[in-house]
Amino acid sequence: MTIVIATEYTGSQQNNFQLHNMFIELTEILEGNLYSNKAATRLISVNPIKIQAFFSDGKDTVLQLRRESVKVQEDYETVKSLIAINESRSKTKTKA
Repeated sequence: MTIVIATEYTGSQQNNFQLHNMFIELTEILEGNLYSNKAATRLISVNPIKIQAFFSDGKDTVLQLRRESVKVQEDYETVKSLIAINESRSKTKTKA
């Protein structure tokens, strides 16, 4: 689990790069196919601003985004702390 920082250049700020978005990296659980009961996984980066809600689903966590839901391996407390870290970093950057 890592936090990925993405920067975006805006024309109105000619020589300044501004922190625009931060993403949290989680492990998505993909549903198993017809031939295998095993669920595959993949790493995804999610913009925490796009998360509408998240809740525990047993040992996994479900993220409700605007148009879809994503099941991730990380437990509820881990997702909660990653979102909190992201939020505190963005508040620190806007104050500077």
